[in-house]
Amino acid sequence: MTKGKVTAELGYKLDSESTAPVGFKLDSESTSPRISKKDVLMFLAFLLLIEGGGAVIGISTAGQIANWYKDLVKPSWNPPNWLFGPMWTTLYFLQAVSAFMIWKSIGFKKALLLLFFTQLALNFAWSPLFFIAHELLWHRWRALSKRSSSSSR
Repeated sequence: MTKGKVTAELGYKLDSESTAPVGFKLDSESTSPRISKKDVLMFLAFLLLIEGGGAVIGISTAGQIANWYKDLVKPSWNPPNWLFGPMWTTLYFLQAVSAFMIWKSIGFKKALLLLFFTQLALNFAWSPLFFIAHELLWHRWRALSKRSSSSSR
């Protein structure tokens, strides 16, 4: 197969020294990925930002769990309170990994990273709205909309 034919059929531009599309390497050409100091620092920055933000939110809402939250009527399948700390820590770690992977692949130039940080800000806003402001109306509306959408299927 000629380079021109692959380009026309697949829409990939081929590297002049390889038969693989630009940005891809054949197995015989690949090397193990190198982790640079900048990569480590960026991952640690994402981890500190996301886990640190989660820790600040958790500390600021902890008092409400012992007081206000314990008195709420919850379903029988509600997880125990001790599970939320490890769960959120794991989720925030995975979000840091996701942010790093986005940054590594496209840098800070694209809208995907903006969307990521928008969802992170909304994620961080949820706990203060629920535990500090005791905003339940939004949660009732979401529960009703989920119930109606699942019953209409």
